Amino acid sequence: MASGGGAGTVATTAQPVATPQLPPMGKKPAGVGQHARQFDMPDAEEIHKYAIHLGIDPMADKEFLWLAEEALCAPLPPHWTEHLDPDKGVYYFNANTGESAWEHPMDDYYRKLFKSLHRNKEEMLALNQEQSLFQLSQVGLKTNALLKEHNQVLASLMLAQNPNSGLDAPNMLQRTA
Repeated sequence: MASGGGAGTVATTAQPVATPQLPPMGKKPAGVGQHARQFDMPDAEEIHKYAIHLGIDPMADKEFLWLAEEALCAPLPPHWTEHLDPDKGVYYFNANTGESAWEHPMDDYYRKLFKSLHRNKEEMLALNQEQSLFQLSQVGLKTNALLKEHNQVLASLMLAQNPNSGLDAPNMLQRTA
C-alpha cells in the first residue's frame, strides 16, 4: 500500500487484497494499541491518547472523554473491515469502494461531533454569564438533538453489524457518510 494524498487514507492499486492477518480474538496485537477496538475495553491511558488523536484536550475537556472511549469501541460502518499489516499496524478496508485507510472510518465523525458539542458548551457558558435562560435552553435543545442523532447513528451501525438483533432503527448513516 502506498501513501495517498488525503489525510489518513491509503491509495489502493488494482492488486487483489491479501488475506488479512488478524490477531486471535481477545488479544491485542503487539505494538498496535490504537484502534485495537474489538479486543479489550480501553484503559484510561488509551482513552487519553485517543482523545488527543480526535482533537479533545483530556484535561480541559474531561466531560468529552466519553467520546474518545466510545470512538475506540465504535463499530465499523457497513462494508468496512479491520486488517493488520505486520509492519505498520491496523488499517481499514472498504470492500465496496476499494478504499483503504489507516484511521477508523468513524474518526472524522467523532471529531465533528466533538467540535459541535464543544461549540455548544462554549455557547452555553457565554449565555450562562449573560443569564439568558431562554437562549441557554435553545442551545440545550440543539445539544440534545445532536446526541439523539448520534444515538441513531450508533444504533444503525450496530444493526448493520448484527441484522438479526431484533432492532428496528432508521439507517442514519446515509446522512453522515
